[in-house]
Amino acid sequence: MNTHTQFQTTAPIFHNWLTADDFLAFAKGISKPMTSNIDDMKAKVDAIFSDACKRGSTYETVVHNFFCAGVEGEFGTDETAPEFAEVFMYAREYGYMNATENAAREQADAENGYCHHGLDAMTCPCGCFEFDGAEEEQEIYIVPGYLED
Repeated sequence: MNTHTQFQTTAPIFHNWLTADDFLAFAKGISKPMTSNIDDMKAKVDAIFSDACKRGSTYETVVHNFFCAGVEGEFGTDETAPEFAEVFMYAREYGYMNATENAAREQADAENGYCHHGLDAMTCPCGCFEFDGAEEEQEIYIVPGYLED
């Protein structure tokens, strides 16, 4: 005796009324920035800077790096794009720099004895100055049995 009962039902029918052109137009529309109004984009830059300040705390260079990355993440890297030129000018009021400018700043900092966080050997909590390359040639010796339970 078969105790399993099979249920059959008709599946609802869905019609796809979109043509390929309709779909492409829709896809292009959702890939554009969510805001096209310059005031909304400036508000977004304000929010990005505020978030960078919270994340970077009192470390100015860290805040700057978070801010620049946030602007590029939101608006891309093309400062000359017509839809973003004004918002990049606004971001520059906060100190925005593109990748080339940031690399030049980091190089100048390094030449002056600062790490990529903008701090010196006495103030960087990340340990940027703890490795001088000499450790690379030394072997690490672990006492046998030390890591065993």
